[in-house]
Amino acid sequence: MSEKSWVADMSPGDGEAPLEATSPETLDHEDTSASSDCKGIALQEDEKGLVKPEAVEPLKPSVRFWWEIVHGAEVGFSLEYLFDRSVPWSFNAFETVLRPRETDSSTDVLTLEDRIEIIEEIVAVFEQTCPKTGNQQPHVYFRGTDVHVRLGNPVFLEALWRAHVFFKGKRMNIVSKGLNGYCVRVFEVRGLEAKRLDDARKSMQSYKWCLAVARVYEAPSLGGGPIFSGDLLVFTTYHMKKLWGRHCFCVPWCA
Repeated sequence: MSEKSWVADMSPGDGEAPLEATSPETLDHEDTSASSDCKGIALQEDEKGLVKPEAVEPLKPSVRFWWEIVHGAEVGFSLEYLFDRSVPWSFNAFETVLRPRETDSSTDVLTLEDRIEIIEEIVAVFEQTCPKTGNQQPHVYFRGTDVHVRLGNPVFLEALWRAHVFFKGKRMNIVSKGLNGYCVRVFEVRGLEAKRLDDARKSMQSYKWCLAVARVYEAPSLGGGPIFSGDLLVFTTYHMKKLWGRHCFCVPWCA
């Protein structure tokens, strides 16, 4: 399985509960309830010692479910980054905001020496993750004690999200993280028609979403898969009400 491969004034339709978007590691599912002892025909002896065949249930097919990016995978963000709900999305595109611990962002001011130390930490993350990127470096600016880091490089933004950026011996807080769009919101659509995953991708090519993640399934013993299950999460800057006749509703993405 390849890792790369939406606010609406309404509630979920048809009495449905919202999807629970959890980390990608917990989303794969395979039914393994069938036992290898159920293959073929079992042989048993009757009271007279004669061997007779006994019909048993056939092996139950297995089905796998997972999430996959079906629109915008080429941008380069991972499912783990998209599904992280610890911090909100930044207002500006491709921008992550950091803040030193134990400071008041409205009154404290970072000195020149402070700014140099912080930028050096950020540059170190960039050099470790993008060593062969020429003629490029992070764009850093300060508003109070908030440190805005902007760069259209998903690999670097993910590394900044994962990294321990320190200031005066303490790890800096991540206020928000960047995505490839301004003021991104996440909308959920359920109950769309199922179709082959490749056909679902083609159906979404004309949309100007940031990213779309689909719940997909496949029966490995059969051909023609994977199959788009009809459940979709859309990361977008637009206000979505309906998609292909189904209601969309906004998902509060920050826990």
